[in-house]
Amino acid sequence: MDDRTAFFENKENKLYLYSYIQGTPTNFDGNPTVDISDSNGDPLTGFTGLTTVLRTQGVYECTIPPINGYTTPCQFTDTWKNISIDGVSISNIDNDFVIRPASEYCQIGTVDRKSTRLNSSH
Repeated sequence: MDDRTAFFENKENKLYLYSYIQGTPTNFDGNPTVDISDSNGDPLTGFTGLTTVLRTQGVYECTIPPINGYTTPCQFTDTWKNISIDGVSISNIDNDFVIRPASEYCQIGTVDRKSTRLNSSH
């Protein structure tokens, strides 16, 4: 599952890129690489040239190691590079995601978020 809309600090997250030609899922000639940049456009040290895997026809996955040390929420850019189809190079693909605080991922306390009310007709 793509974590783009639920990307949290202090945990591994996954991003996906989908490729279609006229509505048909299409593989690239090889697996792209991914660079992560901060909101100033500066690449994050250790987050360039990240590898990807082909998950299914036309779907590429990149596992992003935990990103820490930023005031959250904060925006980053994932740039997918080295893309070609049938020998034709495709421009880099830039997407954005927002890192959310770990406190939104893990809740610990006295509130039971899964309880349901039981109604009795007796």
